[in-house]
Amino acid sequence: MELSLPSKPGLDKIMHKAAAITGKTIIVLLIAVAILTATLIGYARWQGIRILSIQSDSMQPAIDIGDVVLVRQFDNRGMGDKATHSELRVGDVVTFNSPTHPAMSITHRIVSYDSSRNTIVTKGDSSPLPDTAMSRSAIDGKVFKIIAHGGTIFDFFRSPIGLILAVYVPAVVLTAGEVRRLMRYYASQRYKLYRRMY
Repeated sequence: MELSLPSKPGLDKIMHKAAAITGKTIIVLLIAVAILTATLIGYARWQGIRILSIQSDSMQPAIDIGDVVLVRQFDNRGMGDKATHSELRVGDVVTFNSPTHPAMSITHRIVSYDSSRNTIVTKGDSSPLPDTAMSRSAIDGKVFKIIAHGGTIFDFFRSPIGLILAVYVPAVVLTAGEVRRLMRYYASQRYKLYRRMY
């Protein structure tokens, strides 16, 4: 019994369909990952959790560049599941805003606490010198989970290329597909109208 391969036009059609299905699958997966990521970030913020990607080596070997830390933000009112500043202990890894660059978060470990002044001193595990003493209220939150290499994906979707691939490319492809479908529909309607007239 001999097996016959499809003719070249038939093979081209099969390859074209396979490529179209693969392209659509990739787009659907990118959209699903983007939606899942946005949902997780939104839910985390609603729960008082910040997701931070580590950009420096100051906390090695405990936390590497590219890791993600989950930070439970503080709530001095003691409401909900949020932590309070009174729970801070020496050895805790915490986050706070940089004194020189307020928009930048720093993740370091508490190395000492002065109860008389109510101040905390932090230090990166691999940093030679401690940070300047700060008030407990300056601490934004406490790290409760480290996700190794999780920042790679997180940073990718925040980058311009990741944003283009995850949002804009799928949107353009889906819009183009819808436009093609509408054009075929209106072309068929024009053809039907032409047949009725003649």
